[in-house]
Amino acid sequence: ASARQSRPVSPRARGRLQLMPQTKRKPLCVDLYGQLRALGELPTAVHTDARTLVTALAREASGRGRPITLSEDRLDAVDAALRAAGAFDGVGALRTAVAGWRRQTRMKADADGINAYYDAERSDAYTARLAGPQAALAGRCLELAGLPDGGRGSLLLDVGCGSCLSS
Repeated sequence: ASARQSRPVSPRARGRLQLMPQTKRKPLCVDLYGQLRALGELPTAVHTDARTLVTALAREASGRGRPITLSEDRLDAVDAALRAAGAFDGVGALRTAVAGWRRQTRMKADADGINAYYDAERSDAYTARLAGPQAALAGRCLELAGLPDGGRGSLLLDVGCGSCLSS
């Protein structure tokens, strides 16, 4: 079963959770969207499944990547552990949080958002990385134009359609 909406804890998961108090509990933080996100103090027995669930929810939120599935009992155990830790009211609340975290990290698609993304350091690196391919493309365009003397003394207008960072 894939990551699903929160629902009441199944008897099997409740039984598994009752066995977990004897197991060690540790805080679980995951690096998601460039920040450490605290999921609460969970039994170490569910840490791997909780990390897998967060990855599945991040893929779901972005619409990218192959879906990840956990068996019903493992998903129920993570759901119960999240509820017991108190940070999230189950898988459904975690799903909502992951989608919200993703929205917070998305840049606005306006000039301010683009300018914030392409700061001086990023634009310099982008330009340096693409300088060679851009020179090769420009040379090939001159060849294809068939200008006499390789285009020397001719004026060309490159209207382009990019960010203007690479030329």
